[in-house]
Amino acid sequence: MTQLTAPGGTLLVIAAIHDRGSQPQSGPPWPLTRAELDAFAADGLTPQAIEMAAIPSESAHTQRRWRAEFHRPR
Repeated sequence: MTQLTAPGGTLLVIAAIHDRGSQPQSGPPWPLTRAELDAFAADGLTPQAIEMAAIPSESAHTQRRWRAEFHRPR
């Protein structure tokens, strides 16, 4: 994924947050741990912003998502 980001480009990652106590999912989309999210900072990409976002869902609870932005210099 990181190699597909062009020079001067931006990689935006939006993913569910994998909590330590939760069971692994059997199929995509897979939730990411913080370490897995940090692994996008490779091949010349640098993190510009990483945050947790609360996204209202149709169910009774709010789902948490990673929202991260990585840049590759020109």
